[in-house]
Amino acid sequence: MTSLTINGTQIAGYIAVNGFEWQRNDVDGSGAGRSVSGKAIRDLIATKIRLDCTCRELTGTERTALENLLFSGEFVTVACDDAIFRGSSRTMYCSAMSGGFSRRKSGGTEYWKDVKFVLVEQ
Repeated sequence: MTSLTINGTQIAGYIAVNGFEWQRNDVDGSGAGRSVSGKAIRDLIATKIRLDCTCRELTGTERTALENLLFSGEFVTVACDDAIFRGSSRTMYCSAMSGGFSRRKSGGTEYWKDVKFVLVEQ
């Protein structure tokens, strides 16, 4: 992955090596379930993409900028150059973000480790 943008802002440089995973999730409607014999009944109404991203160690300024970007509104526009997006963009929301304080350099710069976030297609 060489490009990952949120609302037009490039964040691919924030993502750790091997820190980008996707999932395809089928959404079934109210007619889905199991028959009396136990066979699955599908009522597929949509397919949605979920992105799980893990960042390299970020400075406090980078972490704050990323958080502000992810939660700038109810939904964000995400574009990616991977095989799933194929250069298109999708409307998504951030369902979770986490991370931990790593260290503070003598000059006062804070660093954050294990910063992760999840994006889910609308």
